[in-house]
Amino acid sequence: MLTNLTNAITVWIYSLYGYTGLAGIVFAMALESCCIPLPSEIVMPVAGIIVGSYYTSHPLHLPGTSPTFPLWLNLVLVALAGALGCLIGSIAAYYIGYKGGRPLLLKYGRYV
Repeated sequence: MLTNLTNAITVWIYSLYGYTGLAGIVFAMALESCCIPLPSEIVMPVAGIIVGSYYTSHPLHLPGTSPTFPLWLNLVLVALAGALGCLIGSIAAYYIGYKGGRPLLLKYGRYV
């Protein structure tokens, strides 16, 4: 059952990256940092696998990166997108806690 869940998340991440590229990495990492259970242990390695595949015989494509760039530059772009997403998600979670605080927790805490 856990394998099916992991496979479903991986397929969703591949399709997200195929449509949105680096913005998809930012989005997925922001979700993960907002305490939504999307494991970053799948999000970032999948992006690295896609970028690394440029230099194999069966390349995939991640919009926003280029096979003509050196591998290190593509990996730096992916890492920066992941860091930006993590920052955005953390700020969003902090802002929700700052504005809502204890009253929000007392009102909706039993549903979470």
